[in-house]
Amino acid sequence: MKKFNIKNLLIVAAFGLLSWLAYSNSLHNPFLMDDHALILQNRDIADIGHLQLNIFEKSEEGSSGANYVYFRPVTHLFDLVSYLLFKKDVFMYHVMNLCILFICGVILHTLLQRIGFREHVAFITTSFFLVHPINGVLINYTTTTGFLLLIFFSLIGFLCHLRYIEKGRRLFLALSYLLFSLSLLCHETAVMYPFYLAAILFFYRSFRLKRIALMLIPFITLIGIYLIFRMNYASLKAGVIDQISEFHISIWQFTAMFFNISLLYLKNLILLEDIALMWSSPVLSENLWLWNGAFLAVLMGLVCLIFKIWGKDPKSFALLWILIGLAPVSMACFSRRSMGFIISPHWLLISSIGFFLLIALFLDSFLQSKKRVIGIVGVCLMLTWYVTASRHYNTIWGNEIRYCKYMLDMSPNMTLIRFWLANAYMRAGALDKASEEFRQTIKGTYSDWTTFTNLGIIAGKLDRKHEELKYYLAAQQLNPDSVDLLNNIGAVYIHLDQFDKAEKYLLKALEMETEFIEPMKNLSVLYVTQNRLGEAIHILERVIQVEPNDEYSLRMLRTLKSPAK
Repeated sequence: MKKFNIKNLLIVAAFGLLSWLAYSNSLHNPFLMDDHALILQNRDIADIGHLQLNIFEKSEEGSSGANYVYFRPVTHLFDLVSYLLFKKDVFMYHVMNLCILFICGVILHTLLQRIGFREHVAFITTSFFLVHPINGVLINYTTTTGFLLLIFFSLIGFLCHLRYIEKGRRLFLALSYLLFSLSLLCHETAVMYPFYLAAILFFYRSFRLKRIALMLIPFITLIGIYLIFRMNYASLKAGVIDQISEFHISIWQFTAMFFNISLLYLKNLILLEDIALMWSSPVLSENLWLWNGAFLAVLMGLVCLIFKIWGKDPKSFALLWILIGLAPVSMACFSRRSMGFIISPHWLLISSIGFFLLIALFLDSFLQSKKRVIGIVGVCLMLTWYVTASRHYNTIWGNEIRYCKYMLDMSPNMTLIRFWLANAYMRAGALDKASEEFRQTIKGTYSDWTTFTNLGIIAGKLDRKHEELKYYLAAQQLNPDSVDLLNNIGAVYIHLDQFDKAEKYLLKALEMETEFIEPMKNLSVLYVTQNRLGEAIHILERVIQVEPNDEYSLRMLRTLKSPAK
Protein backbone atom coordinates (compact mmCIF):
# COMPACT_ATOMS: atom_id res chain seq x y z
CA MET A 1 0.00 0.00 0.00
CA LYS A 2 2.87 2.37 0.83
CA LYS A 3 4.49 1.80 -2.57
CA PHE A 4 1.14 2.34 -4.28
CA ASN A 5 0.62 5.68 -2.56
CA ILE A 6 4.14 6.85 -3.38
CA LYS A 7 3.63 5.92 -7.04
CA ASN A 8 0.39 7.89 -7.21
CA LEU A 9 2.07 10.82 -5.50
CA LEU A 10 4.84 10.77 -8.09
CA ILE A 11 2.26 10.69 -10.91
CA VAL A 12 0.45 13.69 -9.45
CA ALA A 13 3.77 15.49 -8.99
CA ALA A 14 4.63 14.79 -12.63
CA PHE A 15 1.33 16.34 -13.74
CA GLY A 16 2.07 19.40 -11.61
CA LEU A 17 5.57 19.75 -13.05
CA LEU A 18 4.34 19.39 -16.64
CA SER A 19 1.61 21.99 -16.05
CA TRP A 20 4.12 24.44 -14.61
CA LEU A 21 6.60 23.85 -17.45
CA ALA A 22 3.91 24.51 -20.06
CA TYR A 23 2.38 27.64 -18.51
CA SER A 24 4.83 29.25 -16.09
CA ASN A 25 5.59 32.00 -18.64
CA SER A 26 1.88 32.84 -18.95
CA LEU A 27 1.14 33.60 -15.30
CA HIS A 28 1.97 37.30 -15.63
CA ASN A 29 0.15 37.78 -18.94
CA PRO A 30 -2.30 40.71 -18.75
CA PHE A 31 -6.08 40.76 -18.84
CA LEU A 32 -7.28 40.44 -22.44
CA MET A 33 -10.33 41.21 -24.56
CA ASP A 34 -13.50 40.00 -22.77
CA ASP A 35 -11.68 40.04 -19.42
CA HIS A 36 -12.12 43.82 -19.30
CA ALA A 37 -15.86 43.88 -20.02
CA LEU A 38 -16.84 40.78 -18.02
CA ILE A 39 -14.65 41.31 -14.95
CA LEU A 40 -12.67 44.54 -14.64
CA GLN A 41 -15.22 47.04 -15.95
CA ASN A 42 -18.38 45.11 -15.12
CA ARG A 43 -20.30 47.16 -12.54
CA ASP A 44 -23.06 44.54 -12.69
CA ILE A 45 -20.79 41.62 -11.80
CA ALA A 46 -22.69 41.05 -8.53
CA ASP A 47 -26.11 42.01 -9.91
CA ILE A 48 -28.73 39.27 -9.74
CA GLY A 49 -29.60 39.98 -13.38
CA HIS A 50 -26.02 39.51 -14.54
CA LEU A 51 -25.66 36.38 -12.38
CA GLN A 52 -28.85 35.08 -14.04
CA LEU A 53 -30.20 33.91 -10.69
CA ASN A 54 -33.72 35.23 -11.22
CA ILE A 55 -34.90 32.46 -13.53
CA PHE A 56 -38.41 33.89 -13.77
CA GLU A 57 -37.19 37.10 -15.43
CA LYS A 58 -36.24 37.11 -19.09
CA SER A 59 -32.64 38.06 -19.75
CA GLU A 60 -33.46 41.24 -21.68
CA GLU A 61 -35.58 42.44 -18.75
CA GLY A 62 -32.85 41.91 -16.14
CA SER A 63 -31.87 44.72 -13.81
CA SER A 64 -28.36 44.76 -15.22
CA GLY A 65 -29.71 45.65 -18.63
CA ALA A 66 -27.86 42.74 -20.23
CA ASN A 67 -29.39 41.05 -23.25
CA TYR A 68 -28.11 37.50 -23.07
CA VAL A 69 -28.45 34.78 -25.68
CA TYR A 70 -27.08 32.19 -23.26
CA PHE A 71 -27.68 30.94 -19.72
CA ARG A 72 -24.49 30.32 -17.70
CA PRO A 73 -25.16 31.23 -14.06
CA VAL A 74 -22.46 28.94 -12.63
CA THR A 75 -19.84 30.62 -14.82
CA HIS A 76 -21.03 34.10 -13.83
CA LEU A 77 -21.15 33.17 -10.15
CA PHE A 78 -17.60 31.86 -10.24
CA ASP A 79 -16.46 35.03 -12.04
CA LEU A 80 -17.91 36.99 -9.12
CA VAL A 81 -16.18 34.80 -6.52
CA SER A 82 -12.89 35.17 -8.41
CA TYR A 83 -13.28 38.94 -8.55
CA LEU A 84 -14.07 39.17 -4.84
CA LEU A 85 -10.95 37.12 -4.07
CA PHE A 86 -8.45 38.61 -6.53
CA LYS A 87 -9.86 41.96 -7.71
CA LYS A 88 -7.42 43.11 -10.43
CA ASP A 89 -4.55 40.75 -9.58
CA VAL A 90 -4.27 38.99 -12.95
CA PHE A 91 -1.51 36.67 -11.67
CA MET A 92 -3.92 35.02 -9.23
CA TYR A 93 -6.54 34.44 -11.94
CA HIS A 94 -3.96 32.59 -14.02
CA VAL A 95 -2.77 30.60 -10.99
CA MET A 96 -6.36 29.65 -10.14
CA ASN A 97 -7.06 28.46 -13.69
CA LEU A 98 -3.81 26.50 -13.76
CA CYS A 99 -4.69 24.81 -10.47
CA ILE A 100 -8.14 23.83 -11.77
CA LEU A 101 -6.62 22.48 -14.98
CA PHE A 102 -4.15 20.44 -12.92
CA ILE A 103 -6.99 19.04 -10.79
CA CYS A 104 -8.93 18.16 -13.96
CA GLY A 105 -5.83 16.29 -15.16
CA VAL A 106 -5.68 14.22 -11.97
CA ILE A 107 -9.41 13.41 -12.31
CA LEU A 108 -8.99 12.49 -15.99
CA HIS A 109 -6.16 10.10 -15.09
CA THR A 110 -8.40 8.46 -12.48
CA LEU A 111 -11.30 8.20 -14.92
CA LEU A 112 -9.22 6.57 -17.66
CA GLN A 113 -7.93 3.98 -15.21
CA ARG A 114 -11.43 3.35 -13.88
CA ILE A 115 -12.69 2.80 -17.42
CA GLY A 116 -9.98 0.18 -17.88
CA PHE A 117 -7.09 1.80 -19.72
CA ARG A 118 -3.57 0.75 -18.89
CA GLU A 119 -1.68 3.01 -16.50
CA HIS A 120 0.77 4.09 -19.23
CA VAL A 121 -2.09 5.09 -21.54
CA ALA A 122 -3.86 7.06 -18.80
CA PHE A 123 -0.63 8.88 -17.88
CA ILE A 124 0.33 9.77 -21.46
CA THR A 125 -3.21 10.91 -22.36
CA THR A 126 -3.45 13.13 -19.30
CA SER A 127 0.02 14.59 -19.85
CA PHE A 128 -0.85 15.52 -23.44
CA PHE A 129 -4.15 17.02 -22.27
CA LEU A 130 -2.36 19.21 -19.74
CA VAL A 131 0.37 20.62 -22.00
CA HIS A 132 -1.06 20.71 -25.54
CA PRO A 133 -1.14 24.36 -26.69
CA ILE A 134 -4.73 24.12 -27.89
CA ASN A 135 -5.73 24.09 -24.21
CA GLY A 136 -3.55 27.12 -23.43
CA VAL A 137 -6.62 29.33 -23.76
CA LEU A 138 -7.71 28.00 -20.35
CA ILE A 139 -4.73 29.58 -18.62
CA ASN A 140 -4.04 32.68 -20.71
CA TYR A 141 -7.63 33.91 -20.95
CA THR A 142 -8.95 34.50 -17.44
CA THR A 143 -12.65 34.36 -18.37
CA THR A 144 -12.42 30.70 -19.44
CA THR A 145 -12.87 29.48 -15.86
CA GLY A 146 -16.39 28.36 -16.81
CA PHE A 147 -14.94 25.92 -19.34
CA LEU A 148 -12.58 24.52 -16.71
CA LEU A 149 -15.55 24.00 -14.41
CA LEU A 150 -17.40 22.25 -17.25
CA ILE A 151 -14.49 19.80 -17.61
CA PHE A 152 -14.31 19.33 -13.83
CA PHE A 153 -18.04 18.67 -13.37
CA SER A 154 -18.19 16.38 -16.41
CA LEU A 155 -15.23 14.18 -15.44
CA ILE A 156 -16.42 13.85 -11.83
CA GLY A 157 -19.91 13.08 -13.16
CA PHE A 158 -18.59 10.23 -15.32
CA LEU A 159 -16.77 8.80 -12.30
CA CYS A 160 -19.92 9.02 -10.17
CA HIS A 161 -21.95 7.19 -12.80
CA LEU A 162 -19.38 4.40 -13.03
CA ARG A 163 -19.38 4.20 -9.24
CA TYR A 164 -23.15 3.82 -9.28
CA ILE A 165 -22.88 0.98 -11.79
CA GLU A 166 -20.22 -0.75 -9.69
CA LYS A 167 -21.80 -0.28 -6.27
CA GLY A 168 -25.47 0.28 -7.06
CA ARG A 169 -25.70 3.25 -4.69
CA ARG A 170 -28.26 5.77 -5.93
CA LEU A 171 -26.40 8.61 -4.25
CA PHE A 172 -23.77 8.39 -6.98
CA LEU A 173 -26.47 8.35 -9.65
CA ALA A 174 -28.01 11.50 -8.16
CA LEU A 175 -24.56 13.11 -8.07
CA SER A 176 -24.08 12.26 -11.74
CA TYR A 177 -27.35 14.05 -12.62
CA LEU A 178 -26.40 17.03 -10.42
CA LEU A 179 -22.93 17.36 -11.92
CA PHE A 180 -24.34 17.16 -15.43
CA SER A 181 -26.79 19.94 -14.57
CA LEU A 182 -23.96 22.10 -13.20
CA SER A 183 -21.86 21.52 -16.31
CA LEU A 184 -24.85 22.53 -18.44
CA LEU A 185 -25.04 25.79 -16.46
CA CYS A 186 -21.39 26.47 -17.28
CA HIS A 187 -21.64 26.21 -21.06
CA GLU A 188 -24.05 24.84 -23.68
CA THR A 189 -21.55 22.33 -25.11
CA ALA A 190 -22.24 20.19 -22.02
CA VAL A 191 -25.32 18.86 -23.87
CA MET A 192 -22.98 16.18 -25.25
CA TYR A 193 -22.29 14.81 -21.73
CA PRO A 194 -24.72 11.86 -22.06
CA PHE A 195 -23.21 10.87 -25.41
CA TYR A 196 -19.69 10.78 -23.97
CA LEU A 197 -21.11 8.67 -21.14
CA ALA A 198 -22.84 6.39 -23.65
CA ALA A 199 -19.50 5.77 -25.37
CA ILE A 200 -17.95 4.82 -22.02
CA LEU A 201 -20.77 2.40 -21.22
CA PHE A 202 -20.79 0.84 -24.69
CA PHE A 203 -17.09 0.26 -25.09
CA TYR A 204 -16.03 -0.53 -21.54
CA ARG A 205 -19.05 -1.96 -19.74
CA SER A 206 -20.36 -4.00 -22.67
CA PHE A 207 -23.85 -2.67 -22.13
CA ARG A 208 -26.41 -3.28 -24.84
CA LEU A 209 -27.67 -0.24 -26.71
CA LYS A 210 -31.16 -0.66 -25.23
CA ARG A 211 -29.83 -0.51 -21.68
CA ILE A 212 -27.66 2.50 -22.50
CA ALA A 213 -30.65 4.28 -24.05
CA LEU A 214 -32.70 3.68 -20.89
CA MET A 215 -29.88 5.02 -18.71
CA LEU A 216 -29.67 8.17 -20.83
CA ILE A 217 -33.39 9.01 -20.58
CA PRO A 218 -32.98 11.16 -17.40
CA PHE A 219 -30.12 13.09 -19.00
CA ILE A 220 -32.08 13.68 -22.20
CA THR A 221 -35.02 14.80 -20.08
CA LEU A 222 -32.82 17.31 -18.27
CA ILE A 223 -31.61 18.60 -21.63
CA GLY A 224 -35.21 18.97 -22.81
CA ILE A 225 -36.15 20.95 -19.70
CA TYR A 226 -33.06 23.11 -20.16
CA LEU A 227 -33.86 23.84 -23.82
CA ILE A 228 -37.49 24.72 -23.07
CA PHE A 229 -36.35 27.09 -20.34
CA ARG A 230 -33.67 28.59 -22.57
CA MET A 231 -36.17 29.35 -25.30
CA ASN A 232 -38.10 31.44 -22.78
CA TYR A 233 -35.25 33.00 -20.79
CA ALA A 234 -32.38 33.51 -23.23
CA SER A 235 -33.66 32.37 -26.55
CA LEU A 236 -31.67 29.88 -28.58
CA LYS A 237 -33.81 31.09 -31.46
CA ALA A 238 -32.47 34.63 -31.15
CA GLY A 239 -28.95 33.46 -30.44
CA VAL A 240 -28.45 30.84 -33.12
CA ILE A 241 -31.51 29.71 -35.05
CA ASP A 242 -32.51 33.14 -36.34
CA GLN A 243 -28.93 33.78 -37.44
CA ILE A 244 -28.72 30.71 -39.64
CA SER A 245 -30.92 32.29 -42.31
CA GLU A 246 -28.81 35.45 -42.22
CA PHE A 247 -25.81 33.56 -43.59
CA HIS A 248 -27.63 33.00 -46.90
CA ILE A 249 -25.84 29.74 -47.62
CA SER A 250 -27.17 26.49 -49.04
CA ILE A 251 -27.06 23.17 -47.22
CA TRP A 252 -24.17 22.15 -49.48
CA GLN A 253 -22.22 25.26 -48.57
CA PHE A 254 -22.90 24.56 -44.90
CA THR A 255 -21.55 21.00 -45.03
CA ALA A 256 -18.51 22.16 -47.02
CA MET A 257 -17.75 24.96 -44.56
CA PHE A 258 -18.34 22.71 -41.57
CA PHE A 259 -15.90 20.20 -43.03
CA ASN A 260 -13.44 23.03 -43.63
CA ILE A 261 -13.44 24.33 -40.03
CA SER A 262 -13.31 20.75 -38.70
CA LEU A 263 -10.15 20.19 -40.76
CA LEU A 264 -8.73 23.46 -39.39
CA TYR A 265 -9.33 22.23 -35.85
CA LEU A 266 -7.72 18.85 -36.55
CA LYS A 267 -4.74 20.58 -38.16
CA ASN A 268 -4.28 22.60 -34.99
CA LEU A 269 -4.41 19.44 -32.90
CA ILE A 270 -1.96 17.50 -35.05
CA LEU A 271 0.49 20.11 -36.33
CA LEU A 272 0.16 22.76 -33.58
CA GLU A 273 -0.13 25.45 -36.27
CA ASP A 274 -2.28 28.59 -36.22
CA ILE A 275 -3.82 27.82 -32.82
CA ALA A 276 -6.08 30.73 -31.83
CA LEU A 277 -9.07 31.64 -29.70
CA MET A 278 -11.32 31.21 -32.74
CA TRP A 279 -11.23 31.03 -36.54
CA SER A 280 -13.65 31.88 -39.28
CA SER A 281 -14.21 29.87 -42.43
CA PRO A 282 -14.48 31.75 -45.72
CA VAL A 283 -17.77 31.37 -47.60
CA LEU A 284 -17.22 28.48 -49.98
CA SER A 285 -18.97 28.81 -53.34
CA GLU A 286 -16.78 26.80 -55.69
CA ASN A 287 -15.98 23.08 -55.88
CA LEU A 288 -18.81 22.28 -53.49
CA TRP A 289 -19.15 18.82 -54.99
CA LEU A 290 -15.51 18.16 -54.15
CA TRP A 291 -15.82 19.41 -50.58
CA ASN A 292 -19.02 17.46 -49.95
CA GLY A 293 -17.68 14.35 -51.63
CA ALA A 294 -14.61 14.44 -49.41
CA PHE A 295 -16.78 15.07 -46.34
CA LEU A 296 -19.03 12.12 -47.13
CA ALA A 297 -16.07 9.84 -47.86
CA VAL A 298 -14.34 10.76 -44.59
CA LEU A 299 -17.56 10.36 -42.60
CA MET A 300 -18.30 6.92 -44.10
CA GLY A 301 -14.69 5.89 -43.55
CA LEU A 302 -14.80 6.89 -39.89
CA VAL A 303 -18.09 5.04 -39.30
CA CYS A 304 -16.67 1.95 -40.97
CA LEU A 305 -13.47 2.24 -38.94
CA ILE A 306 -15.29 2.58 -35.63
CA PHE A 307 -18.05 0.00 -36.01
CA LYS A 308 -16.64 -2.51 -38.54
CA ILE A 309 -12.85 -2.58 -38.47
CA TRP A 310 -11.87 -1.54 -34.93
CA GLY A 311 -15.13 -2.54 -33.24
CA LYS A 312 -14.68 -2.37 -29.48
CA ASP A 313 -11.00 -1.62 -29.77
CA PRO A 314 -10.02 1.32 -27.52
CA LYS A 315 -9.10 3.34 -30.62
CA SER A 316 -12.78 3.30 -31.62
CA PHE A 317 -13.68 4.83 -28.28
CA ALA A 318 -11.06 7.58 -28.72
CA LEU A 319 -12.20 8.38 -32.25
CA LEU A 320 -15.85 8.46 -31.23
CA TRP A 321 -15.12 10.98 -28.48
CA ILE A 322 -13.56 13.29 -31.08
CA LEU A 323 -16.63 13.04 -33.33
CA ILE A 324 -19.10 13.54 -30.45
CA GLY A 325 -17.48 16.88 -29.65
CA LEU A 326 -17.80 18.09 -33.23
CA ALA A 327 -21.59 17.63 -33.22
CA PRO A 328 -22.53 20.83 -31.29
CA VAL A 329 -20.11 22.84 -33.44
CA SER A 330 -22.57 22.34 -36.31
CA MET A 331 -24.88 24.79 -34.50
CA ALA A 332 -22.37 26.89 -32.55
CA CYS A 333 -20.64 27.90 -35.80
CA PHE A 334 -23.65 30.16 -36.51
CA SER A 335 -23.55 31.90 -33.11
CA ARG A 336 -21.65 35.06 -34.15
CA ARG A 337 -23.08 36.36 -37.41
CA SER A 338 -20.79 39.41 -37.44
CA MET A 339 -17.75 37.11 -37.26
CA GLY A 340 -18.80 34.64 -39.91
CA PHE A 341 -18.86 30.86 -39.79
CA ILE A 342 -16.68 30.19 -36.75
CA ILE A 343 -15.15 27.53 -34.54
CA SER A 344 -13.47 27.89 -31.14
CA PRO A 345 -11.23 25.14 -29.76
CA HIS A 346 -12.59 25.64 -26.25
CA TRP A 347 -15.91 24.22 -27.50
CA LEU A 348 -14.04 20.91 -27.93
CA LEU A 349 -12.09 20.60 -24.69
CA ILE A 350 -13.55 17.25 -23.65
CA SER A 351 -13.59 16.06 -27.25
CA SER A 352 -9.85 16.70 -27.55
CA ILE A 353 -9.24 14.03 -24.89
CA GLY A 354 -10.15 11.49 -27.58
CA PHE A 355 -7.30 12.74 -29.76
CA PHE A 356 -4.78 12.58 -26.92
CA LEU A 357 -6.01 9.09 -26.08
CA LEU A 358 -5.59 7.99 -29.69
CA ILE A 359 -1.96 9.17 -29.73
CA ALA A 360 -1.33 7.55 -26.35
CA LEU A 361 -2.69 4.22 -27.59
CA PHE A 362 -0.40 4.39 -30.62
CA LEU A 363 2.66 5.10 -28.47
CA ASP A 364 1.65 2.44 -25.97
CA SER A 365 1.72 -0.16 -28.74
CA PHE A 366 5.49 0.43 -28.87
CA LEU A 367 5.77 0.34 -25.09
CA GLN A 368 4.17 -3.12 -25.09
CA SER A 369 6.51 -4.50 -27.74
CA LYS A 370 10.20 -5.06 -28.15
CA LYS A 371 10.39 -1.49 -29.48
CA ARG A 372 9.86 -0.05 -26.00
CA VAL A 373 12.67 2.47 -26.47
CA ILE A 374 10.89 3.92 -29.50
CA GLY A 375 7.77 4.39 -27.39
CA ILE A 376 9.64 6.11 -24.55
CA VAL A 377 11.51 8.42 -26.94
CA GLY A 378 8.25 9.17 -28.77
CA VAL A 379 6.47 10.17 -25.56
CA CYS A 380 9.38 12.39 -24.48
CA LEU A 381 9.61 14.06 -27.88
CA MET A 382 5.86 14.69 -28.04
CA LEU A 383 5.82 16.20 -24.54
CA THR A 384 8.81 18.40 -25.35
CA TRP A 385 7.16 19.55 -28.57
CA TYR A 386 3.86 20.30 -26.84
CA VAL A 387 5.46 22.15 -23.91
CA THR A 388 7.69 24.21 -26.22
CA ALA A 389 4.74 25.09 -28.46
CA SER A 390 2.60 26.05 -25.46
CA ARG A 391 5.27 28.40 -24.17
CA HIS A 392 5.56 29.93 -27.65
CA TYR A 393 1.82 30.58 -27.82
CA ASN A 394 1.89 31.97 -24.27
CA THR A 395 4.22 34.72 -25.50
CA ILE A 396 1.73 35.63 -28.25
CA TRP A 397 -1.05 35.77 -25.63
CA GLY A 398 1.20 38.07 -23.58
CA ASN A 399 0.30 41.17 -25.59
CA GLU A 400 -3.31 41.94 -26.50
CA ILE A 401 -2.46 43.95 -29.61
CA ARG A 402 -0.14 41.23 -30.87
CA TYR A 403 -2.69 38.49 -30.21
CA CYS A 404 -5.54 40.32 -31.94
CA LYS A 405 -3.37 40.98 -34.99
CA TYR A 406 -2.36 37.32 -34.97
CA MET A 407 -6.03 36.25 -35.10
CA LEU A 408 -6.92 38.85 -37.73
CA ASP A 409 -4.13 37.59 -39.98
CA MET A 410 -5.96 34.24 -40.08
CA SER A 411 -9.52 35.59 -40.10
CA PRO A 412 -9.53 39.23 -41.29
CA ASN A 413 -13.33 39.55 -41.37
CA MET A 414 -13.93 38.82 -37.70
CA THR A 415 -15.43 42.07 -36.42
CA LEU A 416 -15.24 41.23 -32.72
CA ILE A 417 -11.49 40.68 -32.88
CA ARG A 418 -11.03 44.02 -34.64
CA PHE A 419 -13.15 45.59 -31.89
CA TRP A 420 -10.85 44.02 -29.27
CA LEU A 421 -7.83 45.34 -31.18
CA ALA A 422 -9.29 48.84 -31.22
CA ASN A 423 -9.87 48.67 -27.45
CA ALA A 424 -6.30 47.49 -26.93
CA TYR A 425 -4.98 50.43 -28.98
CA MET A 426 -7.15 52.80 -26.96
CA ARG A 427 -5.82 51.44 -23.65
CA ALA A 428 -2.28 51.79 -25.01
CA GLY A 429 -2.91 55.44 -25.92
CA ALA A 430 -2.70 54.88 -29.70
CA LEU A 431 -5.92 56.84 -30.26
CA ASP A 432 -5.63 57.34 -34.03
CA LYS A 433 -5.13 53.61 -34.61
CA ALA A 434 -7.96 52.83 -32.19
CA SER A 435 -10.32 55.19 -33.99
CA GLU A 436 -9.42 53.67 -37.37
CA GLU A 437 -10.06 50.12 -36.15
CA PHE A 438 -13.34 51.07 -34.43
CA ARG A 439 -14.69 52.63 -37.63
CA GLN A 440 -14.07 49.35 -39.48
CA THR A 441 -16.34 47.51 -37.02
CA ILE A 442 -19.45 49.61 -37.78
CA LYS A 443 -22.00 47.30 -39.43
CA GLY A 444 -25.29 49.17 -39.02
CA THR A 445 -26.48 46.89 -36.20
CA TYR A 446 -27.43 47.32 -32.55
CA SER A 447 -23.92 46.40 -31.38
CA ASP A 448 -22.58 49.57 -33.06
CA TRP A 449 -23.57 51.48 -29.91
CA THR A 450 -20.42 50.27 -28.15
CA THR A 451 -18.30 51.38 -31.10
CA PHE A 452 -19.89 54.84 -31.12
CA THR A 453 -19.38 55.07 -27.36
CA ASN A 454 -15.68 54.29 -27.69
CA LEU A 455 -15.30 56.74 -30.57
CA GLY A 456 -16.88 59.33 -28.28
CA ILE A 457 -14.40 58.52 -25.51
CA ILE A 458 -11.51 58.93 -27.96
CA ALA A 459 -12.89 62.28 -29.14
CA GLY A 460 -13.17 63.37 -25.50
CA LYS A 461 -9.54 62.47 -24.83
CA LEU A 462 -8.60 64.60 -27.84
CA ASP A 463 -10.74 67.45 -26.41
CA ARG A 464 -13.16 67.40 -29.36
CA LYS A 465 -16.31 67.93 -27.31
CA HIS A 466 -18.79 68.45 -30.14
CA GLU A 467 -17.53 65.32 -31.90
CA GLU A 468 -17.68 63.43 -28.61
CA LEU A 469 -21.30 64.46 -28.10
CA LYS A 470 -22.21 63.42 -31.66
CA TYR A 471 -20.90 59.89 -31.09
CA TYR A 472 -22.61 59.53 -27.71
CA LEU A 473 -25.95 60.65 -29.10
CA ALA A 474 -25.58 58.19 -32.00
CA ALA A 475 -24.89 55.43 -29.47
CA GLN A 476 -27.87 56.45 -27.36
CA GLN A 477 -30.22 56.15 -30.33
CA LEU A 478 -29.25 52.46 -30.51
CA ASN A 479 -29.19 51.84 -26.75
CA PRO A 480 -31.29 54.47 -24.96
CA ASP A 481 -31.16 52.57 -21.62
CA SER A 482 -27.41 52.75 -21.08
CA VAL A 483 -26.75 54.68 -17.86
CA ASP A 484 -23.10 55.06 -18.83
CA LEU A 485 -24.12 56.89 -22.00
CA LEU A 486 -26.52 59.13 -20.11
CA ASN A 487 -23.73 60.03 -17.70
CA ASN A 488 -21.24 60.66 -20.52
CA ILE A 489 -23.68 62.88 -22.40
CA GLY A 490 -24.40 64.84 -19.23
CA ALA A 491 -20.67 65.35 -18.61
CA VAL A 492 -20.13 66.67 -22.15
CA TYR A 493 -23.04 69.11 -21.80
CA ILE A 494 -21.37 70.50 -18.65
CA HIS A 495 -18.21 71.22 -20.65
CA LEU A 496 -20.35 72.85 -23.35
CA ASP A 497 -22.06 75.04 -20.69
CA GLN A 498 -25.48 73.57 -21.55
CA PHE A 499 -26.37 73.03 -17.91
CA ASP A 500 -30.08 72.32 -18.25
CA LYS A 501 -29.45 69.48 -20.69
CA ALA A 502 -26.59 68.20 -18.51
CA GLU A 503 -28.80 68.01 -15.41
CA LYS A 504 -31.58 66.29 -17.36
CA TYR A 505 -29.30 63.47 -18.56
CA LEU A 506 -27.52 63.02 -15.24
CA LEU A 507 -30.76 62.88 -13.23
CA LYS A 508 -32.15 60.33 -15.70
CA ALA A 509 -29.04 58.19 -15.22
CA LEU A 510 -29.54 58.32 -11.44
CA GLU A 511 -33.21 57.51 -11.83
CA MET A 512 -32.26 54.33 -13.68
CA GLU A 513 -29.39 53.37 -11.34
CA THR A 514 -29.70 55.11 -7.96
CA GLU A 515 -26.27 54.08 -6.62
CA PHE A 516 -24.22 54.93 -9.72
CA ILE A 517 -21.69 57.40 -8.30
CA GLU A 518 -20.34 58.85 -11.59
CA PRO A 519 -23.47 60.88 -12.46
CA MET A 520 -23.60 61.99 -8.79
CA LYS A 521 -20.05 63.34 -9.04
CA ASN A 522 -20.84 65.02 -12.35
CA LEU A 523 -23.93 66.60 -10.79
CA SER A 524 -21.74 67.94 -7.97
CA VAL A 525 -19.50 69.59 -10.60
CA LEU A 526 -22.59 71.08 -12.27
CA TYR A 527 -24.00 72.40 -8.98
CA VAL A 528 -20.68 73.94 -7.91
CA THR A 529 -20.38 75.59 -11.34
CA GLN A 530 -23.86 77.07 -10.85
CA ASN A 531 -23.05 78.01 -7.23
CA ARG A 532 -25.73 75.62 -5.93
CA LEU A 533 -23.44 74.61 -3.08
CA GLY A 534 -26.09 73.09 -0.81
CA GLU A 535 -27.21 70.71 -3.56
CA ALA A 536 -23.57 69.92 -4.35
CA ILE A 537 -22.90 68.97 -0.70
CA HIS A 538 -26.06 66.84 -0.62
CA ILE A 539 -25.17 64.87 -3.74
CA LEU A 540 -21.57 64.36 -2.57
CA GLU A 541 -22.86 62.99 0.73
CA ARG A 542 -24.89 60.49 -1.31
CA VAL A 543 -21.68 59.42 -3.02
CA ILE A 544 -20.01 58.80 0.37
CA GLN A 545 -22.97 56.67 1.45
CA VAL A 546 -22.36 54.44 -1.57
CA GLU A 547 -18.55 54.63 -1.66
CA PRO A 548 -17.17 55.86 1.70
CA ASN A 549 -13.58 56.04 0.44
CA ASP A 550 -14.15 58.03 -2.74
CA GLU A 551 -11.25 60.51 -2.63
CA TYR A 552 -12.76 63.11 -4.96
CA SER A 553 -15.99 63.39 -2.98
CA LEU A 554 -14.24 63.50 0.40
CA ARG A 555 -11.91 66.24 -0.83
CA MET A 556 -14.76 68.29 -2.34
CA LEU A 557 -16.85 67.98 0.81
CA ARG A 558 -13.98 69.25 2.96
CA THR A 559 -13.54 72.19 0.58
CA LEU A 560 -17.23 73.06 0.40
CA LYS A 561 -17.80 72.75 4.15
CA SER A 562 -14.68 74.62 5.25
CA PRO A 563 -15.27 78.25 6.34
CA ALA A 564 -14.24 80.87 3.80
CA LYS A 565 -10.90 82.46 4.54
